[in-house]
Amino acid sequence: MVKIRQNRFTAGWLEPKAVALNDYEAYLAGAAEMTNVICLPEGGFKLRYSLEYLNKVHNKVERIAGGTLVITTPNGGTGANANDDNPTTFLTTTTAIGTNNPYIVVRYDLGVPTNVAFVDVVSATLSAGTDATEFFIQGSVDNSTWVNIGSAISISTTANTQRRRVNGTYRYFRFVRIGTTDLAASTVSIGEFNVWRELAEISQDRQIRYKFNIGQRYALLLTDRNIAVYRNGIFQADIRATVITEDKLRTINWAFGGDKILICHEDFDVQEITRLGADDNWSVNTWQPQNIPYYDFVPSKTLPATTLTPDTVIGVVTLTAGANTFTAADVNQIIEGNGGRARITAYTSPTVVQAITEVPFYNVNPITANNWNIQRGFEPMWSATRGYIRSLAFFQGRLLIGGMRSRPRTIVGSVLGEYLDFDRGAFRDSDGFYRDLDNEEPIVNLLAHRSLNLFTSGGESSVLLSRGAALTPETISFFPQTEVGSEFGLRPVVSNGVIMFVQRGGNSIIQLVFDENQQAFTSSNISILASHLIKQPVDFDIRRSTSSDEADMLLIVNSDGTLTNGVFINEENVRGFTLTTTDGLVTSVCADEEDIYVVVQRTINGQQVKYFERANYNIMGDCSVRKTVGGPTTVLTGLDHLEGRVVNVFADGAYLEDKTVVGGQITTETPVNEYADIGLNFIPIVKTLPFEALQLVGEKMGEKKRITSCYVWFYQTSAAVVNNVPVSFRGFNDQLLDRPLPVFTGIHRIEGLRGWDAYGQVVLTQIKPTPLIVLAMRMEASV
Repeated sequence: MVKIRQNRFTAGWLEPKAVALNDYEAYLAGAAEMTNVICLPEGGFKLRYSLEYLNKVHNKVERIAGGTLVITTPNGGTGANANDDNPTTFLTTTTAIGTNNPYIVVRYDLGVPTNVAFVDVVSATLSAGTDATEFFIQGSVDNSTWVNIGSAISISTTANTQRRRVNGTYRYFRFVRIGTTDLAASTVSIGEFNVWRELAEISQDRQIRYKFNIGQRYALLLTDRNIAVYRNGIFQADIRATVITEDKLRTINWAFGGDKILICHEDFDVQEITRLGADDNWSVNTWQPQNIPYYDFVPSKTLPATTLTPDTVIGVVTLTAGANTFTAADVNQIIEGNGGRARITAYTSPTVVQAITEVPFYNVNPITANNWNIQRGFEPMWSATRGYIRSLAFFQGRLLIGGMRSRPRTIVGSVLGEYLDFDRGAFRDSDGFYRDLDNEEPIVNLLAHRSLNLFTSGGESSVLLSRGAALTPETISFFPQTEVGSEFGLRPVVSNGVIMFVQRGGNSIIQLVFDENQQAFTSSNISILASHLIKQPVDFDIRRSTSSDEADMLLIVNSDGTLTNGVFINEENVRGFTLTTTDGLVTSVCADEEDIYVVVQRTINGQQVKYFERANYNIMGDCSVRKTVGGPTTVLTGLDHLEGRVVNVFADGAYLEDKTVVGGQITTETPVNEYADIGLNFIPIVKTLPFEALQLVGEKMGEKKRITSCYVWFYQTSAAVVNNVPVSFRGFNDQLLDRPLPVFTGIHRIEGLRGWDAYGQVVLTQIKPTPLIVLAMRMEASV
């Protein structure tokens, strides 16, 4: 009889090819499989969180235009301007509002009842006055009975853009004032009134976690042309984001500071999302940067046949030509001569321009004809022609831009304290700047942490500043650190000062740790013993621990729809990767200080849909909801999101039965007294390593073995199955009926285990997801 004890599972699910490794520590703390469980930093493991249903995710959308659409404007104005996809052309009513009730700004007849996702009012203004309670978007099926779509839209002399979620079928929509407040001679102007139909094709998705402060944290869910805002799992608002189409979501990047979020992509200009105070009040605008740096994409040089005279040798200089030479297009072009180099900043006349020196002139003497030149061909580094920005970050009071479509190796810094101004000025410490990397690898990400870290497709660099030093045009220097390379579209994360990112190729998680001795970052592959769980990630985030009995947890969405969880405490050598599977495909993840949000693509009633769900340890089942009842009942409604699916029913703390959802409801055989959790089943599986791995000796390799008994140290556990043997925690004196399952803490011996094989492994699982925590295991085997 041989006895093996395993006290820790903190190494998680080990790579199958690693069975032959002689890593004693890893094998004493690892397992051959860990599915739907989470490693505990204390050493054991527990059942993973359930996934609580929050909301349906929108499919692709399409603006309704042309066809059978009829636009009417009963109070005047050009109706076509309301739906021309050009918010700079306005529909302006001509009839004074006064006390008219209703006062219709614009009305649409779609021709047929249509499944509509959103309706937008863009740049709505009053010619005078303000009204916060009486202007609404309304829908109707018959042009007679109208219903409000969402809350009132505040309107004043300041333009306001709002999107309202419809999620219903209507034929008619209108923007209307309902009320009798006297607005006198005021009229209304709108740039657009857009109705968006929901298509059958599901949309790609991406999530952004945004923390305004510790008490105000949001999850932003991006789908085709829309940003849905959630706080504490509760929907707050939709933000119109028509330039962010679903095909670009996997490669967007972002940065946030204060109440603003900047979203960038090389194919569209930066979108500035602003939180306007209330949770349901947000705006989106294309940012308006000033003094964008220029680059000579199509260089040309001209030697003017006339003189040029500077009025000073350095700084802001007036340059006067002896004959007509300049045009307004010469702003941001370069002049060289007499040892100097100056960038034109303003055009005065064909003979006079203002400039700022980059290299001082020798003197102020006239430069003779053909001995100075104008270098033309300079264009903005980002534009509709040259493409836009790939990554950005706020660092030390500046906005840093990392890479553009046409300048992939360039870093641009804003003026200190002015994130929209990139003026390089006279190269003062507070001025903007730009620099190019020395290598040929495009920049993938920027990370503003203790230093400014640059991630390219071929390596990692840092801007290392001495303690207390500031980032200036003089101190910006890039120091190569490691040569790993990052995966485009996946942002790095930080855990207790350690940087982690997905390696180029998507097969490993790399950590960067600063080495005080080398004064440089060093890299290591932290997923090397769990490489089979890193499968071409499509999303990547981290949930930081919020209590002493938790660890930071990496969240890696794989291309096959599984979710890898990595629990980390570096100083305690805890690195446990496990796998989460669900009845569907996980497509994105986001974690704030407390919650984990995922989007899951599921098959419901024969259709592919996506749901927004939240990790929750206090509910049972995936895609689950909790229904609270006021007394004994057998009919539970509000289950349309699970139509046609077989669901687990946990009632009043115990598993009740399985039921199929029909017509959005189920009828249970046994009454529910207080509450019921209704959701999809998932099964945890933990399989110990082969017997030799735990012994760390090879003399029994290949010989037949049988696990005869197993001691499991449970903690607050309701049910388990060990090697197909159910574990019972009920005693002879327990009341068996009408009671929740008992929760057991202690050591339980499981006997009667059968079967000989060459490996001698224990498989612990459950039939239904109920509370499960295992602290340690001891196996006894016959060989």
